[in-house]
Amino acid sequence: MKKAVKIIIAAALAALLSGCGAKRELTDEIIFGLIDSDLQITKFLYYEPPACDYSDPEELDGTTYYRVTDEKFDDWSEWEDYVFSAYCGELAEAALSTDTLVCIDGKTYSDGGGRGYDLSDNYVYEITSQDAETAAILMYNSSADPDEDYSTKTAYSLRLTGDGWRIESK
Repeated sequence: MKKAVKIIIAAALAALLSGCGAKRELTDEIIFGLIDSDLQITKFLYYEPPACDYSDPEELDGTTYYRVTDEKFDDWSEWEDYVFSAYCGELAEAALSTDTLVCIDGKTYSDGGGRGYDLSDNYVYEITSQDAETAAILMYNSSADPDEDYSTKTAYSLRLTGDGWRIESK
């Protein structure tokens, strides 16, 4: 009986530890997820606001904001969770403290502004360095306009946190 209990405990511990190892491994899926989230956050903060109800304005510090209706981000806590799922440290705090998306009574509001977003969602990346807890990624992204011939490069610094890999800086 004791031997059977020891075997069950050892198997459970092995399964638990193997799950932790998978979380620590930096995979293509994780990198693509982080870059996709960064592109979405950047788009909302600087280029195109999320879907808003322009008939539901609120004024805050002299700026008119509109209630976000995108059901993934309409509650401020959902927006915070999304930001923290991609970013850590000062980058997360900076994204949450912009004046383009704000919290009013627990809801997410946008200033409704934007200046157009012209980067495609088609990108490639390369890992330029990596150790157990950090990685450097270089992402190449071309224009979404087929008549434009330019691309951008973004350097990401990733850090392994208790919640998995996050973008620490870019």
